[in-house]
Amino acid sequence: MIFMSDRAIVFGAGGALGSVVCATFQRAGIDVLPVTRGTAEDEAWVSTDSSDWIERLANITFNRVVFAQGRNSASAVQEIDTHELSEVFEANVFSIMAWTRQLVVAGVLSQNARICIVGSVWANVSRRDKAAYVVSKSAVSGLVRSFCSDLAPQGIVTNAILPGVIESPMAHQFLTAESRAKLETETPGGRLVAAEELAAAVLWLTGTESTGICGQSIVMDHGWSVTRNV
Repeated sequence: MIFMSDRAIVFGAGGALGSVVCATFQRAGIDVLPVTRGTAEDEAWVSTDSSDWIERLANITFNRVVFAQGRNSASAVQEIDTHELSEVFEANVFSIMAWTRQLVVAGVLSQNARICIVGSVWANVSRRDKAAYVVSKSAVSGLVRSFCSDLAPQGIVTNAILPGVIESPMAHQFLTAESRAKLETETPGGRLVAAEELAAAVLWLTGTESTGICGQSIVMDHGWSVTRNV
């Protein structure tokens, strides 16, 4: 089901996951405003680096908001410096809070708006040499709960999807074939989650069928994080 006037704003639209979310929404008949940082791809896009980006939305109302942007990091606790830590938190936490506040204050969200943040399964588990990333993604779960407490009284619902490793160009770039094979072996589903599967979940979670779900961080990893083969 789609809303009577169905319009989505997707942050991180140029990324591997954001672009698939945009395409999935468009196939469902939803108008999409792609948002990026840096130079916008064309006039149909909005860049948050522009000081007047929120003013450009003055005459638009959104009922779906998706945050699919973020920053990775590969440093251990004993190695990371405050600059890197600040940059990771700015991308993964602070920007989401700031942009959401601007959307709410500008009055461009409908009374039944639904926000979905694409987080990471690393909010719940940890691994070596990923300190800033793990901590920032953990903070997103607290952010979702806070959004629920503060925005749900206005009718604005917030949830997150926490994917495991997504079958994507990034997975092939940062993981060896051996590492990917190990993940697949450790996963009850026997494979990584596809970007299209994630986008379909985002579509559902920002639609009317998911009514009643608020403040939740839903893991999507084919059971990898809850299964250990010993």
